[in-house]
Amino acid sequence: STNSQLFAGDQVTLASTSDDVNATFFGFESFRVRGVSATLTRNYFDWALPTDTYNSERVEEARGPNSILFGIGSAGGVVNSMTKRASLGRNFRTATVGLSSYGGYRGTIDLNQRFGSRLALRFNAVYDRNESFRNFNFSQKQMAAVAATFKVSDKTTLRAEYETGRIIDNVGTNMQAVDQFGNWVNGGRTLITTPLTAAQTTAA
Repeated sequence: STNSQLFAGDQVTLASTSDDVNATFFGFESFRVRGVSATLTRNYFDWALPTDTYNSERVEEARGPNSILFGIGSAGGVVNSMTKRASLGRNFRTATVGLSSYGGYRGTIDLNQRFGSRLALRFNAVYDRNESFRNFNFSQKQMAAVAATFKVSDKTTLRAEYETGRIIDNVGTNMQAVDQFGNWVNGGRTLITTPLTAAQTTAA
């Protein structure tokens, strides 16, 4: 999608007394469209939890004013992910295995089972370990999802799903190393008050 990007803490002001530090670590699940924050939804419901593509069937994007059709869209638009549904059409079994840079690896399974012509269950699971070029930086996901479809009648179908998992994440900030100690020594080792005054912040 053109002009869409993952938010990675690059808009967070560094070295400020009013920093939202959590935004650096937990803001990676949001997107910007044309530089404006977009609303994240899942199955058209507002969504703020970490997500993964292992149980995603489709991703949709409504850009700009189109997002108002969903009622909760921001000015940047809506990025909506649809989860995998149990299929009444056929049984299938799929699995994937992948390797990534710096020693990362990932495996997924996708199982769909019909029970007659009215009931079907689908099971998806993932184990994902990502390493980084930064030392001691990694993320690990163990997640599983179950979806059910029950056809009550020709005009009525019930669907339900459940997901659980565990995410261990160690996210590094996007700032580069800065020698603040050297700046302080070169500046005359001036003592400051806590909290910083406006003049001290400017000087720093």
